[in-house]
Amino acid sequence: MDSMKVIVKTYRGKQLKVVYDAPCDHCSQRNKCKIERLVCRAFTQYVNCGWYDIYKVGLKLKKMK
Repeated sequence: MDSMKVIVKTYRGKQLKVVYDAPCDHCSQRNKCKIERLVCRAFTQYVNCGWYDIYKVGLKLKKMK
């Protein structure tokens, strides 16, 4: 597994640690989400913005629409 390149970014007045790679690459729940068709906050943010906050990986899992 290759390492993530974490970048500090200011977004809406807050400093976030973000990554531009897909959030699923380093997530421990990857297979569960794939089988049950779930998405987390990081995946949603990645789809909308092209990056995600590293602290949102695996949080608030929901069924895909």
